[in-house]
Amino acid sequence: MAQWLHRLSCSFTYSTSNEMDVTVSEGVVTLSGRINSLRGRQRATEATKLLRGVRSVINQMVLLPPQRKDDLLTLDVEHALTQNSATESYQIIAAVKDGIAHLGGTVDSHAERRLAEFVTAGVAGIVEVDNRIDVEPKQHRPDKELAADIRGLIAASPMLEDTTVDVVVSEGTAVLNGVVGTLAERDTAEELASVSRIRSVDVRGLKIDPSIRDGVRRRSRYAELSDETIADAVRLTLKHDPRVLSFTETIEVESKDAVVTLRGDVGHATAKRAAELAARNTLGVDRVRNRLNVAWSEDVNDAEIEDFVRAALLRDSYVGDRDILVRSRRAHVDLFGLVDSKFEKYAAQQTAEMHRGVVHVNNNLTVVNAWEPRGDSEIQEAIDEKLKWSFFDKASDIEVRVDNGVALLQGTVDTWRQWQHVMDIAVKAGARRPHSQLKIRFQPQRGRNPLYVPMDFGGAPTGEGVSPGQKDE
Repeated sequence: MAQWLHRLSCSFTYSTSNEMDVTVSEGVVTLSGRINSLRGRQRATEATKLLRGVRSVINQMVLLPPQRKDDLLTLDVEHALTQNSATESYQIIAAVKDGIAHLGGTVDSHAERRLAEFVTAGVAGIVEVDNRIDVEPKQHRPDKELAADIRGLIAASPMLEDTTVDVVVSEGTAVLNGVVGTLAERDTAEELASVSRIRSVDVRGLKIDPSIRDGVRRRSRYAELSDETIADAVRLTLKHDPRVLSFTETIEVESKDAVVTLRGDVGHATAKRAAELAARNTLGVDRVRNRLNVAWSEDVNDAEIEDFVRAALLRDSYVGDRDILVRSRRAHVDLFGLVDSKFEKYAAQQTAEMHRGVVHVNNNLTVVNAWEPRGDSEIQEAIDEKLKWSFFDKASDIEVRVDNGVALLQGTVDTWRQWQHVMDIAVKAGARRPHSQLKIRFQPQRGRNPLYVPMDFGGAPTGEGVSPGQKDE
């Protein structure tokens, strides 16, 4: 188990400042080392709980986030919550002291409470979230109705396909008893039981036994599945996802041969993606066709969207120090630049989609792999050769310099997609984190400079470029 966890640790190493060590004793896993984001630290714990045989997780990882002033962090947390399309309506008060975010206020469900904490934990510089948000359902629901929803969600969860969980609800409190296989399954059961209008959940009666896997319950559950059952399960799941809840009346769910099709209108890109993920995570679903339409308002301001998305990326604990350029046209957002992993590429897209008003995100980010040393002349020749056979016409004027593996790209191209394509070419040619000063002829940059070029490139400062990832202190 320890060896597997060591391999797993690479999933949480987003930069050279992150290191994770793992020790295991009688099913108790201790994580130590250092990491630069609270959400990454939480993710390490969650992933460890997925393993069979893990009885407990002790996360002793030292959090080393970027040092930022509490008043700036407070503003970032407030902006993260109010500009997120899923949490903007929540009545939440936030204050940060010594890097600890204190949340207060009232929401309608535990799922909304968790979502607010998740959004807050993603702000770069936050070391802990003190979640004092109260859950006060606006409407009363009968205990029998709550219990039926919880049983339905548990039955629809592929995470709990081979478990036995009994549900009793009394005066708004859900009590779960039974046996699950892992710590993560117990957490999943608790989250699923935190349906809208439930007041509290007690999972002390859920025991963990890795040996329960025998396939009997799984076989019976799949045997009972019909397209109608699958569609009903997806509808129930959507009804209890706070990111989708307000659009459930406009979403049509159809299942045919275990292929689920979603149709209808939603108000933002987060709801569209969340609906698809909820459908994928429903027992029996083989594939999802997401035909949901994100409503676009002609009153939307693209410049405002660019500013908001750019600010969200800057405060994000995963990609805040990456050079990412943002473009918006009719609320369709394009992301350009470089990231260090596929995970960061996905995290950037997820962050951009969360902003209200965003209809769609085109993720053009290039993933830079670990650099393998190559000669400058070899890299230069490879870039020149690839550019020669690219789609650029004679109007494009691109100059390339390579110094110690770093490619400096200068000149002019017609569009942002051509700009990103040149970056792709440089990476594929073996350049080490290429830097771009390419100008865009037909799509104005709205006053933003291209990617930052180090002051010591070629032994002399360029005097040009300010990193979009640079934060004001």
